[in-house]
Amino acid sequence: MTTLDLDALVRRHPANAGILAWIDRGGASGWRLTPYQSSGFDEGGQMLMEVAGARLPDAAKRTIGVHNVCVHPETGVIYAVHHGRYTFLIREPDAPPRTERWLSGIDGDLDLAALEGEWRPTWLEDQEDFDALLAAHAAAGRRPADLGELS
Repeated sequence: MTTLDLDALVRRHPANAGILAWIDRGGASGWRLTPYQSSGFDEGGQMLMEVAGARLPDAAKRTIGVHNVCVHPETGVIYAVHHGRYTFLIREPDAPPRTERWLSGIDGDLDLAALEGEWRPTWLEDQEDFDALLAAHAAAGRRPADLGELS
């Protein structure tokens, strides 16, 4: 699948509606999905993509605007997001729904109200967090869109 095909799948997959609206809350709707590029100035991106995500396929490691995202390359479902300097969210569909509206951390207070309850903040600081990222990748692979929804 080419980057352009994956971009279209990401935009049109119903599971991404909430996270794309949250990422795009600044109004930059002309975003493009691009391959992740390592940078010495992006410690959060390095943590998500190169440390915690070391066992993820390279095709899953992408960027939307200033956000690094993990996208299942076959289904187009976004399952992890790096925001700001060092804030991470992972989609955990099998966990109880998140009830907290606000996330306070190094990047300030973030309003998560627009996100589905399956999105959870994480620090990506230990093997348990790294395993949760791999589990999120596997779960995203089991969420193909109904092709009728994508027409």
